[in-house]
Amino acid sequence: MDYPGDLLLHLASFQTLLVEVQRARPSAFERTAQRLNVDRSVLRRRIRTLDRWIGVPLLAGRGATLEPSPAGVRLAERAARLLAEAK
Repeated sequence: MDYPGDLLLHLASFQTLLVEVQRARPSAFERTAQRLNVDRSVLRRRIRTLDRWIGVPLLAGRGATLEPSPAGVRLAERAARLLAEAK
């Protein structure tokens, strides 16, 4: 199944978001969007596209309780390898 967008860009965005989530920051999406120099809605769209492509949510909770879902943890592990190979 083809990915509807730039898969590496979206995986990198997800990885960057997880750094903020792991810091338990309630404004993880906003901080990540600032770090990536994109609007928060763009970041949310990237994560939603990954969710739809994989077929399950990658994040659970909201605000300070936001955390990666089990699928998000697995994707993060695979994404790290893919992004390292792409460099």
